[in-house]
Parts: sequence; structure tokens; C-alpha cells
Amino acid sequence: MKKLSKKEKNLLILLYIIAIISFFIIFIASKIPEIQSALSEIKLLEDNINSVESLKYDEKELIDYFKNLTIAVNEEKNRYFKKEERDFNSLSLEILKLAQKYNLKYSRLSKVDNKSNGYIELVLNGSPLNVLAFFKEIYERPKYINIYYLSLNYLNNNILSVSLKLNYGEVLSN
Repeated sequence: MKKLSKKEKNLLILLYIIAIISFFIIFIASKIPEIQSALSEIKLLEDNINSVESLKYDEKELIDYFKNLTIAVNEEKNRYFKKEERDFNSLSLEILKLAQKYNLKYSRLSKVDNKSNGYIELVLNGSPLNVLAFFKEIYERPKYINIYYLSLNYLNNNILSVSLKLNYGEVLSN
């Protein structure tokens, strides 16, 4: 074996350096997808952490929210008639007084008062504006009345015929 000259030794060292750099570049290039995947997972985890941190509530704030919600639910429940407050005779009279207040004439009034699902059936006639005012007042009452059937027919001379069935709204207990 022949001894290498200085120039050949330098070239051989340069070849080793180039080979090492090439292997390093190839190694890094092969790991780029893994690095990108890891970086995207880190970003996703950081976003999740920020999302979870934004959901943190103060315990006092949650207790106040629950109290306010309970008050609102109870106020809404109080707008419904209790079973012992339900009386179809007084409801019929109240509805007839309201119809009279808005100059609505009734042509039929019938009452079905059974214990499970009673109702009042009523046919009113009057001007459309008076009918709207009648319904507006029913809507704005402090306690709900359930109108579960409504039929409107336009008669001649600007008269509206309204057929409706109504009863007391119910709160379903849980």
C-alpha cells in the first residue's frame, strides 16, 4: 500500500466531512415530517390548554349563577296556575269580561271541566284590532292561559270571527 500524499490526505478528510454533513442533512430531512407533526401537536395542546383555562369559573360566580337561575325558574313557575287555583267558571267569566272590554261579541261558549284536561271553547266576533288587543291582554297577564286551538275567519264588513279553545297552562314537574 502506497502512502498518501498531503494533498490526498486533505481531499480524503474533505470527503469524510462532506459525507458526514450529507448524512446529517439526510437525517434531518427525513425527520422534518415528524418535527412538523410534533410542532402541530404542541400547538393543538396549547390551544386546548387555553380553551380549558378560559372555561375556568370562579366558584362564587357559579353559585350566584345557580341562585339567579333558580329564582328565574321559580318566577316562571309562579306564572302558571296551581291545581287548586284552577276554576273554569271564573276563567270563563274573566274571558267574557275581557271580550266585552274590547267590544267582542261571543256567539258560543262551552266548558269542559274534567279533572285531567278541561278547557273553554269560545267563538268571538269583532274588529281585527279589537281581537289583537284581546289577545295582547291575554298574553300580558301575570299568569298564563294556554290557547291550544285558534281559528280565524274574516267575515264581511271588517269583522273577524275567532274560534278558540283555552285552558290553564301546566308546569311539568320533574
